[in-house]
Amino acid sequence: MFIQQSLRMLLACALALCAGTSLANEEDAFREARDFDTKATGIDFPDHERKDFALKAIKRYSDVILKTKDVTQKAEAFYRRGDLRLMLNETKLAITDFSASLALVSQQPVVLHRRSMAAQQEGDMKMALSDLSEAIRMDPDVPHAYLDRGFIFFELGRLREARSDLTRHLRFDPDSSSAYSLRGSISFMEKDYEAAISDFLRAVGIQEKLFPRATNTEKDWHDPSQVDLYLRIGESYARSGNTRKQIDMYRRGIINNPGSADLRNTAAWILVTSTEDGVYDPQEGLRLALEAEKLSGGRDADVLDTLAEAYCARGQTEKAIEAQQRAVRLRPNDSGFRKRLWSFKHGKAHCGNK
Repeated sequence: MFIQQSLRMLLACALALCAGTSLANEEDAFREARDFDTKATGIDFPDHERKDFALKAIKRYSDVILKTKDVTQKAEAFYRRGDLRLMLNETKLAITDFSASLALVSQQPVVLHRRSMAAQQEGDMKMALSDLSEAIRMDPDVPHAYLDRGFIFFELGRLREARSDLTRHLRFDPDSSSAYSLRGSISFMEKDYEAAISDFLRAVGIQEKLFPRATNTEKDWHDPSQVDLYLRIGESYARSGNTRKQIDMYRRGIINNPGSADLRNTAAWILVTSTEDGVYDPQEGLRLALEAEKLSGGRDADVLDTLAEAYCARGQTEKAIEAQQRAVRLRPNDSGFRKRLWSFKHGKAHCGNK
């Protein structure tokens, strides 16, 4: 009898010890997963190492999902594994994980937000919009939810709702270049160029603070999103009839983005083709066109087309013909290129005689 009781006590102790060990193992796996997760989503490692850390974290989260009986922990493991899969562009698997997390714990606005981003990448705007709206209903202060829903409304052509969400986002984050830029695009589409210029200028001002003027050792530096903003501001000035401010904006953009061929090319074309007093400047136009050609490696047909026009404006017809021939070789089906080449060859362009 005594032996049986002793065995039962030993068995009970063993089971308790196993349970404790199991719990400890689960906690260790989760802690290890979080450690790999932090390294994968940080900026302290190169991309190939971050991907390796992400895969290791996914494996650990998978272990936790299989072993844990804690519903909250399992939901978090699904969420974090989904977030890593989203980072690795495995959007379908990410959606599956986010959905599993929400099935365990439904009141998770952040998870809804992340699932909406995955759905958007998959082109499922209906799910993306539904998830974001539900996330905002649960918690109106979810970071970037209004901004992301504004982008979705914009993609769907629902501009009034997009503007409303972007304006709400700016109350939370008044330094959001993306929100100002997109709201400016809405105003541009609605032909409210004054409002577009105002928002675009705010957006580019924020970016200029984040990415200050390049130093002399960064001669090829340029930020494509910032360059696009300068171009859109310039186009807005052009639509409102202010070519001088358009050119000034491109000059400002070139100073801050010395490696941009697009800004130089666009400015050069206006300087050598404008009929407006105080704008036409073939000397500056040719300089910018030559710089654009160098930056583009002589392989951009539009840049060569501008260079030909700049040579013509300076009266250098032979060089204009040579540059236009190079543009035609790169884009042989462009009728505008061929027409200009013909006019240069037959003296119809009146090069140097503006």
